Amino acid sequence: MLIRPADFDRLRAFLESRTGIQLEDGKSYLAESRLASIVDQHRLGDLAGLLRRLPSDRGLEQEVINALTTNETSFFRDHRPFTLLRTEILPPLMERAQQGNEVAIWSAACSTGQEAYSVAMVVREEWPSLTDKVRIVGTDLNPEVVDRAKQGRYSQIEVNRGLAPDLLGRHFRRVDGQYEVVRDVQRMVSFRPHNLLDGYYGPPFDVVLCRNVLIYSALPTRHRILQRIARAMRPQGWLMVGTSEHGSVPVPPFRSVMFPGIQVFRLQDAR
Repeated sequence: MLIRPADFDRLRAFLESRTGIQLEDGKSYLAESRLASIVDQHRLGDLAGLLRRLPSDRGLEQEVINALTTNETSFFRDHRPFTLLRTEILPPLMERAQQGNEVAIWSAACSTGQEAYSVAMVVREEWPSLTDKVRIVGTDLNPEVVDRAKQGRYSQIEVNRGLAPDLLGRHFRRVDGQYEVVRDVQRMVSFRPHNLLDGYYGPPFDVVLCRNVLIYSALPTRHRILQRIARAMRPQGWLMVGTSEHGSVPVPPFRSVMFPGIQVFRLQDAR
């Protein structure tokens, strides 16, 4: 499937308007490889035919978005944020949980759920008597990966990426040749589809992880997304972004907080 430059520009505009994601110049090869099967399946001929159908077919629109979005993830990715959660961020929040208050954590753009389950494992390891006071919500634009996250089942290759053997033994069980997150961990986590361009109306979150997501958007879109995230947070809540995204975080409403080897952000003002 050969993509004409004008059609590629239209595709880029569509993707950015729906998701905030910028498809870079020179990435037409990626669109060709990921959309060819969709074009063939729906007998649309070429990308131009696909683009003509999109405005009237929401199902096709979601297929295209799913095909073009990246779902790279792993357990305990970049370890430092999880160490910081365990040693600095969660201890004061868990003291509050001991008084009966809920702690709410959002894994934004959670893909197939490894990040959300990693946070749950930190809590279960360090505060096993308080797991019922912690609510972790994972969201992603792609309903297909959200469904996978809900299942909580992973292949040998997936658990080998970032998951220590002792954690695997304590928090997973073997089912049909895969590894399934145990029920006590699954009960802490819920998943749902969500577009970060939209507002989120859930519990006010104490901690938000939105890592390695903003790099795919233009700076104004990044600020829009972070303003929406701020409205879903408690005052003085914590925000974690990817290392390459630190310059994207608007001040205000966030302020930078430095810990050894890692920078995070804290919400300054009430919504």
